[in-house]
Amino acid sequence: MQAIGLRILITLMTFSLGLFCARSARFLSRPVDNIKPVSIGAELVYKHPGFHLVERTCESGCIETYETPNGQQVTLVLACFSGSPAQAHRDMETLFEDGRVAHKMWHQDTRGENERTVVFYPQDETGESPTKIFSYYPGDICFEYIEAGSLELALDFERSGLRLREEVLMSESSAQFP
Repeated sequence: MQAIGLRILITLMTFSLGLFCARSARFLSRPVDNIKPVSIGAELVYKHPGFHLVERTCESGCIETYETPNGQQVTLVLACFSGSPAQAHRDMETLFEDGRVAHKMWHQDTRGENERTVVFYPQDETGESPTKIFSYYPGDICFEYIEAGSLELALDFERSGLRLREEVLMSESSAQFP
């Protein structure tokens, strides 16, 4: 019981010291509008009106669901849970195991050269045979893929130009500290 009390006391003292230092340095007296955050995020690039964003979830990468005007859904996944480029490539290839690799080649796009793999999967509970188009850029710890109910829909989505693009989003004013 004394150990818990000591830990709480140390935590409170550390918090108080941090608060005191922040106030003495006048970090807490600045208005909020002076704070310009620097964040690493995903920027969505729209080029085709045939797909609209339905849902976005981001944690160790992002999962975005799009819908066509007739209700068909396509999922775009950016997976960034691997610790190294080699591990990311192995993680991507483990996703091929449940399907049949139909096409594997090197592909050049606006981000550079990438390994592009098309994989067909068995029919799911909806009666569709999902298709995934994987992209891996050498040296990256992330990989991405498009998942759709058919090859035609996956290719339409790929051609539409909708994609996640990782960038450091930083305003010019945040680069200069007052």
